[in-house]
Amino acid sequence: MSDADRNSDDSQPLYVQNVIAVSGFAFGTIGADIHVHGASGLPLYLLGAWQDTADTDRDWLRKLPSRMLNARRAVVPFTGRHEELDELREWRDGGGRLSVRWLYGPGGQGKSRLAARFADESAEAGWKVAVAVHGPDADPIEPGSQDLRPDGTAGLLLIVDYADRWLTTNLTWLLKNALLHRTGVATRVLMLGRTMNELPQLRGILDTYQADVSVQPLESLPPGGEARDAMFTAARDAFAGIYRFRDTTAIQPPPTLEGAEFGLTLAVHMAALVAVDVHAAGAGLAADSSCGSEGETAAEPTPRAEVPTDRPGLTMYLLDRERLHWARLYGDGANAGQDGNGFRTPPEIMNRTVYAAVLTGTLSHGAGRTVLGRLRVPDAPEALDDHRSCYPPAETGADLVLEPLYPDRLAEDFLALTMPGHRFAYPDQPWAAAAASALLERSDDGPGAERVPAPWTARAVTFLLSAAQHWNHLGPQYVHPLLLTDPRLAVDAGSAALTILAGLPDIVPVLEAVEAHFPEGQHTDLDPGMAAVTAILTTHRLGLTRDPAERSLLYAALATRQSHAGLDREALDTSERAVECVRGPAAEDPARHLPNLSGALANLGVCLSAMRRLPESLAVTEEAVRLARRHAAEYPDAPPANLARPLSNLVHQLLEADRLQEAVDAALEAAHLYGELSDVDPDGYRPDLARALVNAGIALFQLGRRAFAVEVGLAALTVFRELAAADPDRYEPRYATSLTTVANHLWGMGRSEEACDAATMAVDIRRRLATVNPDAFRAALARSLIGLGVYQWAAGRAAEALETSQEAVAQWRELTAVNPVLHEEFLAGALSNLGNRLAALDRPVAALAATDEAVDIYRRQAASGKDVDRDSVGQALNNLGNRLATVGRTEDALRMSDAAVGIYRALADEHPSAYRPALARALANHAIHWAQTGFVRKGLAMTEEAIEIMQESALANPGAFTADLRRFEALRDMLRAELAG
Repeated sequence: MSDADRNSDDSQPLYVQNVIAVSGFAFGTIGADIHVHGASGLPLYLLGAWQDTADTDRDWLRKLPSRMLNARRAVVPFTGRHEELDELREWRDGGGRLSVRWLYGPGGQGKSRLAARFADESAEAGWKVAVAVHGPDADPIEPGSQDLRPDGTAGLLLIVDYADRWLTTNLTWLLKNALLHRTGVATRVLMLGRTMNELPQLRGILDTYQADVSVQPLESLPPGGEARDAMFTAARDAFAGIYRFRDTTAIQPPPTLEGAEFGLTLAVHMAALVAVDVHAAGAGLAADSSCGSEGETAAEPTPRAEVPTDRPGLTMYLLDRERLHWARLYGDGANAGQDGNGFRTPPEIMNRTVYAAVLTGTLSHGAGRTVLGRLRVPDAPEALDDHRSCYPPAETGADLVLEPLYPDRLAEDFLALTMPGHRFAYPDQPWAAAAASALLERSDDGPGAERVPAPWTARAVTFLLSAAQHWNHLGPQYVHPLLLTDPRLAVDAGSAALTILAGLPDIVPVLEAVEAHFPEGQHTDLDPGMAAVTAILTTHRLGLTRDPAERSLLYAALATRQSHAGLDREALDTSERAVECVRGPAAEDPARHLPNLSGALANLGVCLSAMRRLPESLAVTEEAVRLARRHAAEYPDAPPANLARPLSNLVHQLLEADRLQEAVDAALEAAHLYGELSDVDPDGYRPDLARALVNAGIALFQLGRRAFAVEVGLAALTVFRELAAADPDRYEPRYATSLTTVANHLWGMGRSEEACDAATMAVDIRRRLATVNPDAFRAALARSLIGLGVYQWAAGRAAEALETSQEAVAQWRELTAVNPVLHEEFLAGALSNLGNRLAALDRPVAALAATDEAVDIYRRQAASGKDVDRDSVGQALNNLGNRLATVGRTEDALRMSDAAVGIYRALADEHPSAYRPALARALANHAIHWAQTGFVRKGLAMTEEAIEIMQESALANPGAFTADLRRFEALRDMLRAELAG
């Protein structure tokens, strides 16, 4: 294909519509991916285009005033928050190609309203605006196709609500979506949450995409000045319009409006709504204004006749209006149900149904029947129909029921006031605690299987915990007993729930019960919440002990949790405290405390490395190893693991510092120690042994001891093969990685057929894994294909090598189309390798096209500021120089090889042992091109420099570099003869 043809194709991207249908619900996207995992086949999230707020019937709104508080109905025009809106505009219009902002504040602070206003403005300014919905956390998007192409727009804005309640893995897949990675399209992702606890863990993922990341807290409304009065006035006038009266002068804000409890936008709106509703009732304008007795089962509960002046009073007024509406509907039966038989559900049953809906969220009709069955609601189908007529789902026409009460803060208050134990003038219900427990009961998943949580567990527990933050009776009287009875519920509810739980008062006994059910090690979806719980428990436990070893271990455990949660700064501080605890005692009692100090220092070294403070990390880890050696020498019975762990950490840091021989020595010693440990406890230490052997093989290979590297790599491969056979889900991916590493070692030894065998096994494993989960394993498969093509060529299997290299390019093209930011660099590497194959098969034009495209990709990435792999760029430039020379463009070839030499000189200065041989090869290529352009003497000088460098390398590793040295010497002799002749 010519350059013109390629440009033409790039200007007309191919769009594919992805469609999935589950249980009759069809959803499609154009210009984006649908990510589906798990046996359910359900999408991890849905994407949809932003839609303007539709007009809502005013009579319908008046019947339940709380409907007017739902942000998606936008009854109240956007008021105030001018500075915050300006900040969002500046963020949108500045920055790089991809930028993410985390907007956070308490529930009711106005995040959704601010985001909606910003979305509307952005759409008017020419941006494509989309929304992402995460399972049950928000209203589903309308079935059908969603055209998300940003063509011809100023850029793309994606709104992600409830971001702190998403599973981290699902957010990770969202951030991989093709929607966010269109070359040249300015992309902004606005994430909304009550806290920013989940953000640190995402930073590493966002760094992969070179995304700008910022946070924006949404502060409380200022107590002084005109902000709250202006917001009250705007809300009052908007609500008055719904009630069809214009004179609002008699409706004034409560005298308490300047108080702390009215710092929330929602609180101000509630004050305005209640004031208007009370005024309308007095004027005979309210939809439901008749009165009755106070009890729940009364036909018509009485709303308060005076305007409340505090948050609880406002909440109870609005909830009384809900109850009044149910009573009137039941009393007159005038509101036709879905089957036309009228409203049949008594208020006490509707109360129970609304309570269930808050806990479960919107469900399918079948799941709704299951919910009401758990609560033993009589006539459940009728109750679902009547509830749906009161609280219709956001999606008309969908088979959905149990739309919850909105906004969320009002729903949380409803839960708390319905639960016995408060002292407010609102009727609690004796059935409420048992009903919540019934909804959270586990179900059997087959004979002998573990009882599984209800599908709505995450929402129900999160709402209960959120309500407990504001209502003191709910924690001790219900949440604590519930979680002490079934602590796994908190873990099942997810990271956001754990974080809320950790912030409740007097919660330590509950946290200890919950902690016992934490999964071992790292767990992406739970790590932030587990870190929050561990922080509270650590503070508590530190107060119970003065023993320095115990205190150090407590800090170390917390630092590990913080590190897993992406809290690198906090983990570093905590690790430093762990060291401080035992540094003094180790000097006084080395027999007991030296291992503790060594372990604490090793952990500190890891934390420093995560912060890229590499010299400090190396120094600290070396001290850890010295102390472990001293203790082992003085106390021969000490566990070998005390020394093995810091040694394993040291290997990576020595490699980073280019101290290869020391890295090899440390890696081999760690492998030996883990070998002894695995003989005694194979289940506990064989994975450590395998990792240590892999590290040793890599270090040996870099040092040039390639035969030994192969031997050690094969030993690691044996261990991983056995581990994968016993636990394939956990270890088969690592087995494939070990095969890939060994294949590279074998190829470096010239054992190309064996390298092909190992690489083929890795490809087979990864191809199978990619079939099951392409999102997780397809890129690994594509990387394996690149290596396999190289090894097949070296083994003389030219046809297979070409086919494999072409498949590698095809795989990377498809991956790059989805996510160019992440995958385009690998496409360049695959193209560069394919160019080599085509050139050797005497297809110079095709070879030049492939190599030229590879270099174009690297140039474009460098121009955009991406930190590309310089070694790969150097190889591609060398290859392009050779391709250009083949077609007679010698001056262009010289420019390419000159750039390659510059790259390898810089790399060789930084890491001599790793890159001086590559510099020598680049110099030899450059010499040839100089000679081809007539500068033979300059070419000879370059060749002599290459020989000098390669002589050093061949002396250290003759098997690897002697052939290169002989080739360079032959080139020198040829150039000398040309000058002499």
